[in-house]
Amino acid sequence: MILPLGSFMSTQDRVFPFRGDPISRYLPMLIGLLVFVSTLALAAGMFLYTTGDTWRTNMSGTLTVQVPAKAAEDNTVDTILALLMNTPKIVSANVVSKKEVVELLEPWIGSDISQLGLPIPVLVDVMVLPGTKVDIEGLSSKLKKIDPGVILDDHSDWLLGVREFFNFLQKTYFSVISVIILSTVAAVILLARTGLEINYDIVEILHFIGATDLYVARRFQVQTLLLLGPSALVGFLVGAGSVWIIQAHATGVGGGSFPDFTLSLIQWFVLAALPFIMTLLLIFTVGVTVRYRLGKMM
Repeated sequence: MILPLGSFMSTQDRVFPFRGDPISRYLPMLIGLLVFVSTLALAAGMFLYTTGDTWRTNMSGTLTVQVPAKAAEDNTVDTILALLMNTPKIVSANVVSKKEVVELLEPWIGSDISQLGLPIPVLVDVMVLPGTKVDIEGLSSKLKKIDPGVILDDHSDWLLGVREFFNFLQKTYFSVISVIILSTVAAVILLARTGLEINYDIVEILHFIGATDLYVARRFQVQTLLLLGPSALVGFLVGAGSVWIIQAHATGVGGGSFPDFTLSLIQWFVLAALPFIMTLLLIFTVGVTVRYRLGKMM
């Protein structure tokens, strides 16, 4: 007696379609590892994007005036401050304290700068009205009339280097994610094709009792979800936990000189969507692969 299709599948869902497939024993671990690496790479990419954008925004509205130590002994600094404050589009001009200048030089010169007797220049931090630009060449010319040794830095060269560096790193991390996704898709295609080969007799029986290719493909998709879904979720949880630990330990490290490794709530939501998107992609890939192979086999 031929059993109804639903009754037959109720007894076979536990083993169909990956029964006895050696790949199915290792693929969940591989998927979990790939999702874990993807989570770290995506978090790093978002962190680099946020940090690079913050640095570009903060530095694009600032200028630095460097006054030689010898010129700073008279009223040159006061004259420069007066010129800067009378310049259109400049919001503020403040002298950086000697202590802050020493802290900036310590990583390169050492902590005993005062004992070396080096002439330390005076730095003036200049804030420009957001969204506006100052005539750098004209302002620099006026400053050099006060003292030829005065240097005006608009950070343009530094910003260009930072922008190119961060763009390169972002492309690298997102390329890693793309390679991981392609590798995952390739592994699942291999799983689906191997599952069809191993369970070809079951597929023939299903076709014999009236099952369509679409029905068989959906059975494969259900089994893919049951097999790989938990692994993707575990890989994400481990990756997200690692990101959280790194974020917690990096908070406050280096003060203002170290970027704030903190992901926003929206970025966490985007990160949390990764395992679900990858699982849906795998299910879709299995469905397309199975239907294509069935069309070739039958």
